[in-house]
Amino acid sequence: MKNPSSKAIIFSFLLAMITLMMEEIYLLNLSSFGISEEHLWFKQWPFNVNNSGELSESSFEFAYNGSHVELVVGFHGEKPLEFTSLITKEKGFITNQISLNDSIRGFVVSIPTNKVSKFLKAILLNENVDFVEPNWKFYIDATVNDPEWINQWGPAKIEANIAWDAQKGDYSVLVAVVDTGIYNHSDLAANYVALGYDWVNDDSDPTDDHGHGTHCAGIIAATLNNSKGIAGLAQVRVIAEKGFADNGIGYSDDLANAIIHAANQGARIISCSWGSSQESQLIHVAIKYATNIGALVIAAAGNSASNSRHYPAAYDEVVAVTATNENDNPASFTTYGDWVDLAAPGTSIYSTYLWDYYLSMSGTSMACPHVAGVAALVLSQYPTMSNEQVRSQLLYTADDLGAVGFDVFMVMEE
Repeated sequence: MKNPSSKAIIFSFLLAMITLMMEEIYLLNLSSFGISEEHLWFKQWPFNVNNSGELSESSFEFAYNGSHVELVVGFHGEKPLEFTSLITKEKGFITNQISLNDSIRGFVVSIPTNKVSKFLKAILLNENVDFVEPNWKFYIDATVNDPEWINQWGPAKIEANIAWDAQKGDYSVLVAVVDTGIYNHSDLAANYVALGYDWVNDDSDPTDDHGHGTHCAGIIAATLNNSKGIAGLAQVRVIAEKGFADNGIGYSDDLANAIIHAANQGARIISCSWGSSQESQLIHVAIKYATNIGALVIAAAGNSASNSRHYPAAYDEVVAVTATNENDNPASFTTYGDWVDLAAPGTSIYSTYLWDYYLSMSGTSMACPHVAGVAALVLSQYPTMSNEQVRSQLLYTADDLGAVGFDVFMVMEE
């Protein structure tokens, strides 16, 4: 469990998940294949099966193309010698890889659905294998609202204008937005730097084709005092790590690569306005790596209007951010719980969008970059602070809303 500060925490959101249309749930229990408990990092995976015994991509929350399931295999040391032969034997193939410090530490393997059980039984017995998990599906955390709502109540509520008297931001600070990319918006151009990557299409042009990433980037770093559009919270450099396609869906391998690459590029803040109810060990490895080399990872806590844990926000290394409305009350959609850290404005937030437009959106997706922007201001003012010191500063200086001390739950009002 996280050890939150005495400051009150309010709570965040999660988009509605795809309705499962399957008639029967089949649970693949690895223990039935003779694998000992010490090799079971997870007990069961959900596979939804229709009356014909077939899987459907919309029926579960990881990568599946109609005949093959994508599995992430994490390992240490040299690649297991039998790895390639096992994949070939089960008629599978490698689709991606994840590297740390120029060493391969994971592969994404596409395995025919009817061969998954045999492959798992064999690969999990190798002592160099750290984990095997599905290539989990993640969703951006946002909802679209009134496109003509133009007042930036969020920065005003957190008194950004007072902070700007002391610090508007420093170009030495690099913030990474792991999202759908960033559009070439005129209100972002001055602060955007081309150091990111498009992990979805495997190229060096992480242009936004959805809008969500551009919206989040504008909250953090839209140009200030340029007589145009909105005011971003921090005048710092911002990069795009595109891990989500134009449909708002991303997978754990692309997102892990995005986080690792951002950290390697020198990002001090990594903003993640997305998540899932599923834990991904692969993404957790990436977050630990980024944290260990000095990055502070900030993530949306979800829009479920419940206390369900939302990942990666719920990991201890991550600052979990929930959403509030203009009255400093929890947003109606926001997730809450003793695992969250901070709350920030997240309803009807006006920011940059595709085609040089502006748009209002709601969600913990919008709350997360408010915290990322403030963290960037802290680093601009105190550049020698560590990521943990910045985190402590955020918690210590937050307003204590509701009852004195940490609030696990507050009555939600709009």
